[in-house]
Amino acid sequence: MGRQPRHRQLTNAVRRNPRRRQNKNCWMHLYANEVTTRQHLQEKWAYHGMMATTTAHMLLNMELLRQMHHGNALFESFLSPCMSLLLIQLTVYVNLVITWFAIDAAEFDIPEGEYNQSRLYEPRQNLWLDHLSDMKAHKMMHFEANKLSRIYECFGLNDVAALSSDGVHIFISTGHEWKQGCPNRYKFHPEEIFLFMMT
Repeated sequence: MGRQPRHRQLTNAVRRNPRRRQNKNCWMHLYANEVTTRQHLQEKWAYHGMMATTTAHMLLNMELLRQMHHGNALFESFLSPCMSLLLIQLTVYVNLVITWFAIDAAEFDIPEGEYNQSRLYEPRQNLWLDHLSDMKAHKMMHFEANKLSRIYECFGLNDVAALSSDGVHIFISTGHEWKQGCPNRYKFHPEEIFLFMMT
């Protein structure tokens, strides 16, 4: 049985890993610059988490002091503004931690729908542009399906196919003869050639 992917405890989602650690399905993992971005984000997340914890401890200690000096109006008048400032600071840090967590989950967790897609290419699949959904097109070539159609038109492969003997396919010689005087050729649909070149 193959190694199971690591799931994140907070969201139970599969994490994106550096591409250099993957020998398959690299399309759903991270380039070097994305790994660096995640590292910086998690450093900010850890820092603000530590500051939120420290501020919460300070606030708790001040509350204990206020309880110990209950009834001392002068002491309470000194502590109250300090506690208010710490409470505002704690709110800011907690909001930053939540923000970093949301960004990290959105960018570096693999959505269930994406992960459950077939992650291995099968032979004789996706031979024509109409076979590709946006997710498959992005997975294979990092373009959306409609953009691929526009790029395909720019190559002019249909014009090349129109010059062939059947007017539909592009014939590529193998350099050998099938029969005496009859060249052996591969027959390809122009969209198949285009998708092969793009992948």
